[in-house]
Amino acid sequence: MDCGYDYKFVEIAPEHQIGLHTQAEWELSAVLCGSGERTLGRETAPFGPGDVVLVPPRFLHRWSFDPSSADTDGNIVNATLVFTTDWARGMSNIFPNLKSTIDRILELENAVVFSSPSSGRIAALMTTMSLLSSEEMAPRLIELLIMASESISFGTVTGTMPNLDPVAQKIKKVEVYAVCNFDRVITVGEMARLVGMNPSSFCSMFRRAKGVTFVTYLNQLRLRHAQHLLSSNPHEPISSVAYACGFQTVSHFNHLFSAAFSLSPSQWRSRQQTIGVAP
Repeated sequence: MDCGYDYKFVEIAPEHQIGLHTQAEWELSAVLCGSGERTLGRETAPFGPGDVVLVPPRFLHRWSFDPSSADTDGNIVNATLVFTTDWARGMSNIFPNLKSTIDRILELENAVVFSSPSSGRIAALMTTMSLLSSEEMAPRLIELLIMASESISFGTVTGTMPNLDPVAQKIKKVEVYAVCNFDRVITVGEMARLVGMNPSSFCSMFRRAKGVTFVTYLNQLRLRHAQHLLSSNPHEPISSVAYACGFQTVSHFNHLFSAAFSLSPSQWRSRQQTIGVAP
């Protein structure tokens, strides 16, 4: 996120949605397909399509999707804009007439759940942004900030923030990073640097907290995604599935998959097609 913001239009299986976590940036999220329970700070409430929430930095949050609410491809769909405080303040400097608009956002300490019709307008704009080039994105970002700022007073401020102990904060940071990057090489050293620890201390902390090593946790995450790809893409080569899940060799993928599920990837896929169920 070198430019200070990151827009994503995401279609993923419900079980791959990020769990309870915090982050250093602001997050504006619109649920376009899917329903379930949303956690903001200490408060949990149901949500459905059209749910639009603005989450401040370091604020605990999670969307837990009901698998039965997925689309015909087995995915839930959301659009998310993540941005830093520095980027928002920079926009104020570039466009001084936006200062009060942006300050209204940056002054928030709790999450805001937008109400209709504001939520519908925000969700519609965030959906169309998926079709734009980077050059076309800039004016829409300004429009989105203005729309969100003006809608704050009509939304519901919610979710007092619980205190997380330092270890829990580090584990959540690692989990979020792993979910977002499992499709590439991730090293223990990289994770240790992420949470400001040396590799040995990080490995000990992670194993005490999760009951498995980080490498085992990462491979479990990759294997769950592999199950989803094998089931939803019946003609995708096994090698493509392996590489898409972050495995560097097909033989290593086959070995870990067979050890975990007592079937090779191709056998597991054939069985799923025979019984007609997804994992």
